[in-house]
Amino acid sequence: MIETAIQEKTHTLEEYLDLEKTAENKHEFQNGKRITMAVGTLDHNNIGGNVITALNNALRKKNKKFRVVSSDMNIWIEAYGHSVYPDAAVLCETPEFHLDRQDIITNPTLIVEVSSPSTEGYDRGEKFDKYRGLSSFKEYLLVKQDKASVQVFYREKENLWEISDPIQEFGKAVFLRSIDCEISLADIYYLIEKIH
Repeated sequence: MIETAIQEKTHTLEEYLDLEKTAENKHEFQNGKRITMAVGTLDHNNIGGNVITALNNALRKKNKKFRVVSSDMNIWIEAYGHSVYPDAAVLCETPEFHLDRQDIITNPTLIVEVSSPSTEGYDRGEKFDKYRGLSSFKEYLLVKQDKASVQVFYREKENLWEISDPIQEFGKAVFLRSIDCEISLADIYYLIEKIH
């Protein structure tokens, strides 16, 4: 989601995390500033939930003990002093928590963002650039909420990313190399009526 308002007061990361526990809206944290996130639509939330379900089902079929986390899990990007809430993420290793807290992780392998026309530029640009500051991060799945279209970004080497052509057919599936699983567009867009 994209920022909608910047609050002027600065906070430590621990203050920010404590404030998030009782906040009405989610916020990103950027070098001491809390940035209010836009509220997601029903379709956005359903697609995010569908992706989480599809990932969990695919991982169980392959008997992989990876953890899939939702948009309630905060990710800390040390290189940028930035924390974010992706729509979903997969942890392939033991979770690494920042500041010994259970509400902010540092080692996602796969990150998923559900983008709208207003957030796609941020998700594809600045946010992706920052995610690449995570050494554990190997794959990025960008899912459009306004039409059937998913795109995969895969880290081939430290500074080399392969970008797939958008996949837009309901009969197709997306193969995710970082977790050796695939999920179908039909599962991603399940019950999203305007897409069908």
